[in-house]
Amino acid sequence: MKDLLLSLRFQRALAPAVGCLIASLGLVAQEEPPEGPAPTADPVTVALSVNWDVVNSDLNAVEGEVNAAASSYVEAQDLVRSPVLTAVESETSFSSAGWQLPASVNPAEDPTTLELGLAPGPDMIIDLASVTFSAKSSPTGPGIMALYTSLDNYQTPVTVSLQPVDTFVTVTRDLSTDTRFQGITTSFNMRLIQLGNTAATGGPTEEAGTYELGTFPVQFVGTALYIPEPSTNVLLLLGGVMLFSRMRKRGK
Repeated sequence: MKDLLLSLRFQRALAPAVGCLIASLGLVAQEEPPEGPAPTADPVTVALSVNWDVVNSDLNAVEGEVNAAASSYVEAQDLVRSPVLTAVESETSFSSAGWQLPASVNPAEDPTTLELGLAPGPDMIIDLASVTFSAKSSPTGPGIMALYTSLDNYQTPVTVSLQPVDTFVTVTRDLSTDTRFQGITTSFNMRLIQLGNTAATGGPTEEAGTYELGTFPVQFVGTALYIPEPSTNVLLLLGGVMLFSRMRKRGK
């Protein structure tokens, strides 16, 4: 019992410096510090806004931009086309053709999609409040488009929108009451998929028909909550036990 009490007191006294001592003694390999929020003992909540600037986009992909306050907490994945779609030159939109294939019965297997995603960092929880985007179709482009999410394996549409000819339509969906988008802790994707195979003016969708995202960025708004994991203190305690054990053996 006396030895146990002495060991506990020794661990507490050495805790602040034990990390450096462990590394110097070669007990634990040194690693690069992980990317993400700075270590803190308290939860941190920040506003989250993620934008894909489709108005001033690259031809083949649109980089997602996270607001500065949340940039250390959440990573945005690029907006990209599926391989069967083709890029169409446009100075003011992200335009795609090749929508003539019949829509798949299972949206998770549909070959013609526009896809983007979000990835929360370690110990992060995301709550999304809304998604907004603006789109239009050419006369032979898709007549009905739906937004799906991998959070339910692309089973239930998040939004469904009719596409009038050559007129941008803005879609805003409240996600604050959608349980799929609350308490997110893993990376997920969103896909825009054509419903059916009917063009904006009727008749079948054609290969040259286009669907464009434009007017303003595709945007997700919400909050990001960082809850630090108490693993650092556990590692320090274990390190103190190992160090004390080694010092006792040397003293014998």
